[in-house]
Amino acid sequence: MAFASAVLLLAQSLGLNSTSATNGTLQNINFDSNSDLGHFTLDYDYSQHSSGPSGHFDIVTEDGAKALKMFLGKDDKTFSKGSDTYPRTELADHEVKFQLNEEYSIKWDLKFDKINDDYQFCFLQIFGNSGPNIFLSWQAHQYHIWVDQHDHVTFPGSALDDRGRFMTWEVVFKLGGDGYIKVYKDGSHVGNFNGWTGGDDAPYHPKFGIYTQHEDKVYDTQLFIRNLVITEHKMRSPLRSIGWANSPSVALVV
Repeated sequence: MAFASAVLLLAQSLGLNSTSATNGTLQNINFDSNSDLGHFTLDYDYSQHSSGPSGHFDIVTEDGAKALKMFLGKDDKTFSKGSDTYPRTELADHEVKFQLNEEYSIKWDLKFDKINDDYQFCFLQIFGNSGPNIFLSWQAHQYHIWVDQHDHVTFPGSALDDRGRFMTWEVVFKLGGDGYIKVYKDGSHVGNFNGWTGGDDAPYHPKFGIYTQHEDKVYDTQLFIRNLVITEHKMRSPLRSIGWANSPSVALVV
């Protein structure tokens, strides 16, 4: 016990906390060329698949820089024939795999362009095949963090007021029984959820774009995204940081 205490004191003297984070970039995409779309599955009106994704997904210059324009038409159908979901124009990122009990962040620049005042939609999903699925959405004139249909919280702001300008969104989260979701907009902490955020259905993956919610009435909707960065925050013991994590004398008492 005395040895373990000495090790912890040494770790503290080296400026190490009880745990420390090591960051790893999982995705970094600017959306400045069509090749960037190759990182994603493109989900959009199934009846238009034969003509290709242009019109729903286009690299353009917006506010002086390249961005991805995403469009959902009022007459669009579901992304697959016979689907019981509502119409969407979404990027599904299967390259990224979110595991339980690890912290991640998703950061991207988003500009709402065309939004009907009464439209309800999701603009970020953290998706698992059996759930719970996490949604960042605009519904009933409020921003929401949804954890499937189990629980949700609202947070301040208005997608209608946010129209017409790029804003930097960031979601920091951990999936699991004691999970959390923290939402930041232009660097300000605006929303928070604590509780159950993930079951045994790992890995999860993110989806971005426009996904109609709770109604089958769809409107012409358009947004732009760029500068997408997804990061994993690996938590490490200070003992591992100084190479003593595998010491038998430490392992017995720490």
